[in-house]
This record gives sequence, structure tokens and C-alpha cells, in this order.
Amino acid sequence: MLLNGVLALGLADSDIRLLHERIEGWAAGLYLAALSLAGRRDKHAFVTEFAGDNRHIVDYLSAEVLDGQEPDLRTFLVRTSVLTRLSGPLCDAVLDTAGSASMLQKIERDNLFLVPLDWSRRWYRYHQLFAELLRSELHRAEPNIVPVLHRRAADWFRTAGLVDDAVHHLTSAGDIAAATDLIAAKWTAEINVGRLATVSGWLDLLPRSVVSADPRLGIARAWIALDTGHTEDADAWIGATEDALAASSSDAGTLPAELVVLRAVSRFKIGDIEASLSLAHQAVDLDLGDARVGLAAYCMYGSALYWSGRTAEAQEAYRHAARLADEVENHLGRAYALGYLAVISANTGCGTTPNVWSSKSPATAAIFPRASTSST
Repeated sequence: MLLNGVLALGLADSDIRLLHERIEGWAAGLYLAALSLAGRRDKHAFVTEFAGDNRHIVDYLSAEVLDGQEPDLRTFLVRTSVLTRLSGPLCDAVLDTAGSASMLQKIERDNLFLVPLDWSRRWYRYHQLFAELLRSELHRAEPNIVPVLHRRAADWFRTAGLVDDAVHHLTSAGDIAAATDLIAAKWTAEINVGRLATVSGWLDLLPRSVVSADPRLGIARAWIALDTGHTEDADAWIGATEDALAASSSDAGTLPAELVVLRAVSRFKIGDIEASLSLAHQAVDLDLGDARVGLAAYCMYGSALYWSGRTAEAQEAYRHAARLADEVENHLGRAYALGYLAVISANTGCGTTPNVWSSKSPATAAIFPRASTSST
């Protein structure tokens, strides 16, 4: 009613909804946006790009909100703007100070664009337009401290076990080396519980050249590509990883074995059972020091044997995989192996499986291939 009925801006319903989301119910902000829209020919483009650096928003928030604050409070607001969510302990760590919880309570009482994220008032965030103004001010006034603040935030989140936040702050700090090592250490656990998009998002934060040059990350890209059905991309990443290993003098650990497993899975995904069987057999014959890789190898070997008609051998491979899965408390790997064992028993009407069930409740799961429609 205000934008189209009173001010006759003629906005599309979708633009009004988008503007409402950006303004977050701030009536004065809505009017300031309307002032900026007046006389513009391409109103949709303006709404799409509307942010906290709009001159009307900047002038209002700077003059009416930020400039009137005490120096300590202003510094707190500006420096904590690097955070997408805030808590007392986190702000203490980022600012290298104490008493941030009380400061947040004061900011909320003073209605300074702070939004609580839980009923206990432990976590907050700034109104997005206000946060954008604060970040602009931080980069203008104290650009050299920005990486320091992000690194402190990354350290706090990493200690708290919040890897996603830690990765984002490390990349925002420009610490690509630290971000690379953290992703390399944590991607397996994330993918094993189905968070492919999370890991893919982390890798997208890094320069492609960095990912291509690091075999640990190339492996991650290859598994993601396979699990999302992009076998050509997977083959490309496997090749890039092999090139990176050849160019590196560092200890590759179990990576060569995992590359063989990856190629076996890739062939299985496109229905090339003969090649998959050969590669999987090669993989299980290697010294698989990593139980995760060993489990994937035996699952793949069992699958290739099964679809080659070698049912008895497939049973042995799956039984070994199930024991490995139980050993490392890997529920999905165990379910995969036991599922195939159950199918074999149902189809043959015979064959028993050992007691590989466990009362344990594992928290992790290994990467293992899924049977594709092309192979079935």
C-alpha cells in the first residue's frame, strides 16, 4: 500500500517481497528505499542490488545510529560486524576482551538493530542492512584489522567444533593455507554423513588451482562428483589428483589406493563391471592402512563380483566389508554390505551371514558406492 498505493512506484509483487525481506520489517528503512526508488527506470535492478551501502541508508544509519554511540560501543559494533552471528564468548575471543555478553544485552535493550536467534538470548545477529553498514565502516576505518578478527573467529569456531564457520572465516581472512588444511582434515566426516553440499561449498571458497594442486582436496572433489552422478567430472578430478601426486614429493599415504577405489567406483557407475572388478581387485590387494578406504574397496569389490555372477566370492567380500564397518563403527557401510548379503540370501534361498550386528551407535559413515541403474 505504501510503495504502490501511496508512492505510486509500480513495483512488481516479487520486488516488494524481496525488498521486504531485505528491510526485515524496518519501517524507516522501507521509506528510505522508496526515496531511492523514486524516478528510477529500472526499479527491479535497484531492488535486487539494494544493500547497506545505499546512500540514504548509510546517511541515516550513520547519523542517527552509529555516530551517536559511545566510542567503546561503536568499536564493538563495527569490529563484531565480521560475524554473521554473535554470542558473548565468541565476541570476547574476536575482540580479545571480556564482558561482551553484557554489551550484547545493552545493544538489544537500546534497540540497535540486534536480532535474537534463540529464546535464551545467547545468540544474536545484526539486522542485515545495519551489518552491511558496519562492515563498510570497518573496511574503511580499520582495514588492517579485518584479517585478524576473522582469524580469531576461525580459531574460536574450530575449537567449538563448528567447522563450517571456521572455514568461512579463514577464507575471509585470506588464510588459504589454513583453510585448505582444515578442509582436508574434515571433509571426510562431513561427506560420510551426507553433507556433500557443505564440502562442495568449502571447496568453492578456494581457488581452483589450490584444489587441483592438493591431492587431498582433489580426492574430495572426485567423491562428490561420483556421488552426484557426474562421472566425467570425477574422472577429471582423479586425473588432476594423479598429476598433483606426481608433482609432489610429499608422502601421499593411502591416496594411491583410494584413487584405485575411485576409478573402480567410476567404472561401476557407468556399468563397466569388468573394469570395475579388475580395479576393485587391485584395490583390495593393496596395503589399505586407512579403514575407510578399505571398507570402500571391499564394498566395491563385492558389488563388482556380485554383478559378474560370482556370488559366493561376493558374499566373502561383503562379509569382510561388514566386519570392517563394525570395527570402525560405520553404520552406512555395514548397511550397504548387509543389504547385499540379504539380497544374495533371498535370491539363492541359502547362505547365512555371521553375526556382524553391533550394539554400538556409530556417528560416522564411510564413503562407499551406490549401485547405479546402469549396473542393475
